[in-house]
Amino acid sequence: MGFATKLVSRTVFAEVPPRIEYEITPKARGLGPTMESLTAWWNEYGKEHSGQAGHARS
Repeated sequence: MGFATKLVSRTVFAEVPPRIEYEITPKARGLGPTMESLTAWWNEYGKEHSGQAGHARS
């Protein structure tokens, strides 16, 4: 099991039709502030660079 397996839990229900539910774990919820900060940075970066034709992605 890798690190990623601790971010999402998977529950399989023995039903017909089969049902599987996925849920983020408390460990993944702890990434919320980091993801919000990264999203804010990306949104600002996009505003600054949206008018540039042919800019390289890096």
